[in-house]
Amino acid sequence: EVAMLVLVGKYAFLFWGIELLLGSILPVVLLWNKNLSQTRGGQILAGACSLIGVFTMRYIIVIVGQYFPLS
Repeated sequence: EVAMLVLVGKYAFLFWGIELLLGSILPVVLLWNKNLSQTRGGQILAGACSLIGVFTMRYIIVIVGQYFPLS
């Protein structure tokens, strides 16, 4: 139930959109680009996107973990 909640449910946008696309794929694309990877602004943008992805992952783990009670 928790996996379905994250993959296709209420928290799917946070997982697919923010954590994976913004936090994982976009920084790799930014750093593969020769023009952006050699500038300080491109590196800061990639790092900020990664940081947003990490905080989103932590939010998902905490909030979805409390969504279903143990008993």
